[in-house]
Amino acid sequence: MVAVPIILGARKKVKGHMIFALLILISQLSQPTDSVVEYKYTMHSGSTLSEILENSGLGRQSYVRLISILEDSMNVRKCYPGDEINIKRVGDRLVEFEFVGKGGDFKVDSLYNFKKRVEKLVLSLIRGSINGGSLWDAMIENGGSPNLIYRFADEIFTWDIDFNTETRVGDEFVIVVYKKYAGEKFLSYGDILYASYKRKKKNLEAFYYIPRGRRHDYYDPKGRSLQRVFLRAPLSYKRISSKFTKSRLHPILHIRRPHYGVDYAAPIGTPVRTIGDGKITFRGWNGGYGNQVIIQHGSRYKTYYGHLSRFARGIKRGKYVKQGDVIGYVGSTGLSTGPHLDFRIKKNGRWINPQKLDPPSRRAPISKEEMENFEKYKGQILSLRRDLGASRNLSIMMGIRNALIESPLK
Repeated sequence: MVAVPIILGARKKVKGHMIFALLILISQLSQPTDSVVEYKYTMHSGSTLSEILENSGLGRQSYVRLISILEDSMNVRKCYPGDEINIKRVGDRLVEFEFVGKGGDFKVDSLYNFKKRVEKLVLSLIRGSINGGSLWDAMIENGGSPNLIYRFADEIFTWDIDFNTETRVGDEFVIVVYKKYAGEKFLSYGDILYASYKRKKKNLEAFYYIPRGRRHDYYDPKGRSLQRVFLRAPLSYKRISSKFTKSRLHPILHIRRPHYGVDYAAPIGTPVRTIGDGKITFRGWNGGYGNQVIIQHGSRYKTYYGHLSRFARGIKRGKYVKQGDVIGYVGSTGLSTGPHLDFRIKKNGRWINPQKLDPPSRRAPISKEEMENFEKYKGQILSLRRDLGASRNLSIMMGIRNALIESPLK
């Protein structure tokens, strides 16, 4: 508090309005200034930038002004799982907005100046193995980030492996990726040029490649697109509580009958995604299935999503949805003993086991005319992987050697 002396009874009278102004100044100086509130968020499947800004505590004026600036500078509808957002505010006024993700690295200050960081790219290799924890734990331990993990699991291998349940101790992963720097400061990871996931009986590999006249995609060593017609699973779940079987003791009815689906146990409110493009043919209450959505995929497949707590906004009969769209949220409606998703698939009118589904690629493979170029590119990437691996091993060895040299002998 700053003391402001006021001498009463002096020969020169102080006017009343001046005294009043000084008293207000004293009052303001004695009050603590508003502190900066920081709001951090990592994008996940189904989240939107506008929704995050609305929940950050920004006032409407700040929110509208920020959105208008971002829309002029980036595609606000193309955020990806793993993109990181950091908002600082005082009260409901913006102090700073930062975005670090696949679409770039941006910053907006309190004067609403938009700045894109100048980046330099450095190739690097990340390698590790599952040692009892999850893929998330293993990648973080080896220098990965949430954004990198989401892209590895949800953009590259989501059609081939379910990382919720199919990871095993000893599984190995390798990633060749660009690191983005502003000066010496690490910003984020850029494009993944190569990724592999080695399991006991299978080795998955992905090559980032741009065919002539087409957009980039990830291809296996034979030039086939890794994108499939259907995802491996419709949600992130903790465990499978019940598998596909022709005879199961129903937990509520206590009678044996077929269970033509897979029950994914997950917390209430977990987003449920459609595994493929299709048209919604049913949305509503369906007896023992509770809240359910049914989607027709072409002429051969139908998928069923039951026991939902609620439906996603805009989900109604007749609507067309795209692979990965959120259609509802995990619940325990209908005949259910706990929160889970009852997921089923019909092929040509017959129930099939969702865990044994082997869908075709949804994109065309590398053409015969371009295969020679793809093979050369693939060889260069594999050579780059070996060189980066050797460099990484050398760095580790030199680090150990330097530590031994610097340690005092005892």
